[in-house]
Amino acid sequence: MDAIVDSNVIIHGSKIRNLGEIYTVPGVQKEMKSQDASRKIENSGIKLKEAPEQELSKVEQVSDRINSPTSKVDEKLVALALSTNTKVISDDKGVQNLALHLGIEFEGFMEEAITEEREWKKVCDRCGQERSNPTCRRCGSESFERKPR
Repeated sequence: MDAIVDSNVIIHGSKIRNLGEIYTVPGVQKEMKSQDASRKIENSGIKLKEAPEQELSKVEQVSDRINSPTSKVDEKLVALALSTNTKVISDDKGVQNLALHLGIEFEGFMEEAITEEREWKKVCDRCGQERSNPTCRRCGSESFERKPR
């Protein structure tokens, strides 16, 4: 494998064939809203592959520890890169940050890649209390936002 890509690279990647052998996870295809975008996976020769459970578990642990704003599909993408020792190409800063925390090679596609690790804290968006539980202990709200530490 030469690269693992996310949906943004597939949608905007007119020169995607120049990347070599390309993989993504099946969830990326499901994330893509239009049939045209989903057809790009088939037409560009991108191969779909699931991430092994062991690597996915490791990625999820790191994601939880840093309160990453990544989706489950993002985590599967990073886990696939971890399991295959392949670079990730993505402009998603959350994906890049998770890769950085795990020592996975990555690069941006249309934007520069990040260079510093970040962690977030969960803050109740109703009362401002920092929290670790799904429900705020102070006001009972289940809604929160992430703020850099």
